[in-house]
Amino acid sequence: MIEPWQWLAFGMLLILAEIFLPSFTALWFGVGAMIVALVSWLFPHFSLETQMVCWAVTSSIFTALWFKYFRKTMKDRTTAGIAKEAIQGEVGQVIRVPADSRHGLARFTPALLGDDEWEFILLNKQDDSAATNLQIGDKIMVRDITGNTLIVDKK
Repeated sequence: MIEPWQWLAFGMLLILAEIFLPSFTALWFGVGAMIVALVSWLFPHFSLETQMVCWAVTSSIFTALWFKYFRKTMKDRTTAGIAKEAIQGEVGQVIRVPADSRHGLARFTPALLGDDEWEFILLNKQDDSAATNLQIGDKIMVRDITGNTLIVDKK
């Protein structure tokens, strides 16, 4: 028979293991082990088989509840890894007009991906007339991103 303190230690180890595992599965098996520790402390006559079944059932229930109900409510609201989708359509203001080989500079409020000023290339720059029509203070809209430079249209 496993003692309650052993179940408690096993549960803590599983919960600590969750630091290195991304799925939250070990967490629920650790919580199941801690429940078995509590039950075996309250009812010390439980056999090893009963303790193992109790652990398997509680862990399975917690894991199923996590994946079926609670995980869906935790949405990832970060924009890490999806830079293009996060900034397409954002509108900024020109603070430096593109000239010759120099990119333009625009300011965005709120900041895009952690920065409020971005260099840009004007998308509709077929004959440079669009670039000459662009002035400081004009509004531009982000269409794409390439490296650290935005590709924009005049709004």
